[in-house]
Amino acid sequence: MFKIRTIASKKGATSENLLLLAFLNMAILLLIMPVALADLKSLSGGFGGLANRFYFRPDYIFDHFQGYGEKGRELYAFMLITAALAARICTALLAYFTGIRLMPFTWPSNIKSAGLLPGLFLAFSLAEILLLLILLSNFPRQIPVLTYLTILCAWLKWLSLSVLLVHLLINWQRRGFRLSPNVKST
Repeated sequence: MFKIRTIASKKGATSENLLLLAFLNMAILLLIMPVALADLKSLSGGFGGLANRFYFRPDYIFDHFQGYGEKGRELYAFMLITAALAARICTALLAYFTGIRLMPFTWPSNIKSAGLLPGLFLAFSLAEILLLLILLSNFPRQIPVLTYLTILCAWLKWLSLSVLLVHLLINWQRRGFRLSPNVKST
């Protein structure tokens, strides 16, 4: 079974898949999200989204939810379920396949560990989105424990993404800034 996953991971880390995931991620983050956030801001009188912020206070969440209005909360929930979720999944897959392309394939355990940081990023991202959706569905009722848990997940999401990017950059530098899995830096 491990051999099948190893082969699938190696075959999934093709240049075409990396480019496709990068293109999808860029399309979501640079085209779809800005348009959706502009619609949200126009519906809510200037309030933007929360899932792309590094830090927010508990009262900030509920101020935004209040400012969104009913239509804005519906749009924000839709954005979280669609574009935000798709962006997080594309980012995690892109990081996973890039990590596979950057590591040497001499140790089979590397394939297992390649998914750790992207998996953490995805888990914290999904938890943050889920908690925001729960808070949205319970609005105007405030659930302080879930609010603080949402803030913690947001911090951990950004921390895991930062560590992931540094890890990928270090490995890329070690490979002589090449993505080819067969080229060793000298």
